[in-house]
Amino acid sequence: MRARSGVVLLAGVLTVTLVLRAPITSVPPALPVLATALGLGPVGAGLVTSLPLICFGVFAFLTPRLAARYGAERTLWLAVAVLLLGQLVRPFGGVVPFFAGTLLLGIGIAVGNVIVPAIARARFAHRLAPVMGGYAATINLSGAAGAFATAPLLGLGWTWPWAIGVWILPTALALGWWTVGLRVMRRYDAAGPGRVRTPPASLATLAARPLTWAIALVMGLQSLVFYSLVAWIPLIMIGHGMNTQAGGLAAGLFSVLGMPGSYLGAWLTRARRPAVAFGLLGVVFVAGLAMLLHPGLAIAGAGLCGLCQGFTLAAALTFIAHQRHPQDVPAVSTLAQGAGYLLAAAGPVLLGALVGATGSFTSGNAVLVGMVALVTVTSVGVCRAERSPARQKGC
Repeated sequence: MRARSGVVLLAGVLTVTLVLRAPITSVPPALPVLATALGLGPVGAGLVTSLPLICFGVFAFLTPRLAARYGAERTLWLAVAVLLLGQLVRPFGGVVPFFAGTLLLGIGIAVGNVIVPAIARARFAHRLAPVMGGYAATINLSGAAGAFATAPLLGLGWTWPWAIGVWILPTALALGWWTVGLRVMRRYDAAGPGRVRTPPASLATLAARPLTWAIALVMGLQSLVFYSLVAWIPLIMIGHGMNTQAGGLAAGLFSVLGMPGSYLGAWLTRARRPAVAFGLLGVVFVAGLAMLLHPGLAIAGAGLCGLCQGFTLAAALTFIAHQRHPQDVPAVSTLAQGAGYLLAAAGPVLLGALVGATGSFTSGNAVLVGMVALVTVTSVGVCRAERSPARQKGC
């Protein structure tokens, strides 16, 4: 790919990625005000946070059909357009428009989640590790920015619709930039050597491969650990006798320190000795989880968990994109992220019930330690499978 075309496309991918989490993470800080204004009970308030995750899982399965019909780049444009429409509908109405808008933006993000790795594999095959690292880091930045922006805006007197609606403008800009990117790619494909448009592989074909489900397990478990910790870290800090500001600081460290880990994590998949690399990461992650239970070490533990989580996210996304044939990526991404986010949506609820039954976060943390161990072992297995002679020959 020509340097200019590559820069335009990569900038477009990262700009779109910057709005793939913020419209979701901007809501929890406004949830108390929002729930009161819309008359939501506990079930409705819970649905506000769980509905997007369910969408990530269910509507991921739309993507291969859209990619086969419109191509990957146009499919991403459609995803961002639906995301923008959802944000326009969500804030400015009652309960029905709010949940309708949430559903629309959940669909848009679900499709975006799946199709970006496919574009990265097709367009940046020789620079996949840094591109996927940048993608994972931007995902973390998007999540952190959405969470951090809402509370200050509410503090300045903004109403909740405007505080969460502020992401409409960046999404509109991302859609405009991606429109430019589409034109650049169309000119490049027409004037250059072009690419053979091979239809995406079917879900059934990729579902028959054990490696696909190993990647899905890595994606699902690391997502489960992430969303569990997002929910628990502030509560753990309060349980240690800290105030809500300290809980917010710990949650902020968890989000922010995920960014450097995300950027570097893609290189784990290329380590000469993956068992050593992922084993060391697993040990550090478990140490961070243990530190969370100690009042004097809890904030540092939250930061350490965030750093490790960034590594595991980048590794999971790189596993998805690192397919021998680009046409396999949409189906692998669909199965891994569809199944993975459904697992992530159910996991925190079940673990929360366990914590509620035992009255302690120790039991939940023990389960997370087991999840981290399983992610570590499965990641090593995926690395070895991807390097096997049979796979290199296309078997």
